[in-house]
Amino acid sequence: GKSGSPHGVMISHQCVLHRLSRQSEGWGMRQEDRVALLFPQNAASAIDTVFGALTNGASIFSYKLALTDADDVLKKLETDQISYMQLAPHDLRQLMTQMIDAPSLQALRLVRVIGDSVYSTDIERFQKLFAEACELHVGFGCTETGDLLNSVFNKSSKCRFGVVALDQLDKGLRIEIRNESGEPTKDGEIGELVVKGEYLFSGYWGYSKRENQVLFPDENSTSESVFYTGDLASRLPNGQLEWVGRTDSQIKIRGFRVEISEVEHALLGTPGISLAAVVVNETELGCRELVAFLVPEKNVGIDEEFIRKQLETVLPEVMIPNLFLQVDTLPLGSTAGAA
Repeated sequence: GKSGSPHGVMISHQCVLHRLSRQSEGWGMRQEDRVALLFPQNAASAIDTVFGALTNGASIFSYKLALTDADDVLKKLETDQISYMQLAPHDLRQLMTQMIDAPSLQALRLVRVIGDSVYSTDIERFQKLFAEACELHVGFGCTETGDLLNSVFNKSSKCRFGVVALDQLDKGLRIEIRNESGEPTKDGEIGELVVKGEYLFSGYWGYSKRENQVLFPDENSTSESVFYTGDLASRLPNGQLEWVGRTDSQIKIRGFRVEISEVEHALLGTPGISLAAVVVNETELGCRELVAFLVPEKNVGIDEEFIRKQLETVLPEVMIPNLFLQVDTLPLGSTAGAA
């Protein structure tokens, strides 16, 4: 699952085959593809990659991101002539930082990112650095449901500013956004993603308490279920969905709700910053504060006063980090459980 203590998600063979069918149709994986396995092999995303490659006759190349720096990963991907890879947004940003001086990966035709928010700045950098024929697929899903949302970008695609909005996949599952009262939300309102359909997970192994809180039979169907994902989203007037965060990971600072993804997006849009990660720290007095870890662009240092002034133009005061720490790099290798 996506939150809490680790617990097994039970998925029937029928659901696995349905997911593979959707993946093969959406990703267009081919027999001649050389597929990079960049997630740990026990992660749901790795399982989807492995099964997807095997059912389409593609070759699989496994890499250990957590033990390798971004420059070495790029060299290996280039040497192995990888044509398809799936990874977390943070890891893609790390790779793109290394590609600025030496664009590579000319054999790559499809990159898929999952597991966290993707921003318009990510799309712009992708369009500058990757081969003309390469597509970027921005996806969203979870272990319990498989793929739910996906948007495709190429060199000429336009993207709205901020968090990338996603299109709903039509095959087999239906998505609703509901407020705290269980009613459908209006466009622009934030609510919980609720998924209905026949091809959902069967339950949690040895953890029926959690299962009884989020998975229910559909009152209008004998074969379908309803799953409350714990993910927050809003629907745009054009029908696209914007992922906002998790119901169980929202934080409040001095009584105000803070979305970490909004802070990170603002930092990534600040001149001189290459990578950013924001965490919540609790002081000895029990107060919560934001701490930003920043990787500067080459030959650029971190000017805290300049960064604060930039953030003040786009964020409320409560969302500006209390502390900025410069680091040489951020760790590669996310274990995102999203499908």
